[in-house]
Amino acid sequence: MSGSALLQLSSEIDSEIEEVFNRWCDGHTRVDLALPGFRTARRLRKSDRWAGASDAMPYLTLYELDDLAALTGDAYDHHDQSMPEEFEGHLRYGRSVFQEIEGSREGEKTAQGAAIFHVITEVEGGFEDEFNDWYAGEHVPAVLTAPGVRSVRRYLRVEDPAGRASAPERYTVLAIYEMDDAEVLARPESIRIAQAASCPASLESHRNVTHHDVYEPLLSLERE
Repeated sequence: MSGSALLQLSSEIDSEIEEVFNRWCDGHTRVDLALPGFRTARRLRKSDRWAGASDAMPYLTLYELDDLAALTGDAYDHHDQSMPEEFEGHLRYGRSVFQEIEGSREGEKTAQGAAIFHVITEVEGGFEDEFNDWYAGEHVPAVLTAPGVRSVRRYLRVEDPAGRASAPERYTVLAIYEMDDAEVLARPESIRIAQAASCPASLESHRNVTHHDVYEPLLSLERE
């Protein structure tokens, strides 16, 4: 596989230092974006207007990368990734690396939306082709017809070339839908469309949707 990659950092911080954490994280994100191969950076927070939220951590930082090579080399290895000591014991943290699935950019080529729908699905071995046939061939095209859904990009979770996150144990797919606002999916037309293109019964027990959350942006940056 080749092409665009995605570094995802998820976090949860105790409320008493949340404001300090956000200020620090904004600055740290700007520093990271200057690294070779980093294209864009987005910090997002889980929306409280989405009733279907999972137990995913409330904060996301998403870095779009030229390719996986951005996570190797001297510049990346030696940049400062330390956190203030005051965060110790107050921060929960996760890291994942994804490779964009070829031909996965679908929908209008518009600017980033005011919200994203972030969906991670694990698929049982031997059912990857059946899942992709349904998801890419039926579900995604249907969801893109919902008013307010702009576009989608899909990614496959891969081994972290920097060795800073565990390798995926199962076939794991991430879909990021760009939306006009955080309430798009709650509208009757969106619900009707999603139900009409729901997972077939033959596949349902062989996939596990681990995350299905709406996030709203706190910070969006693009490499100059």
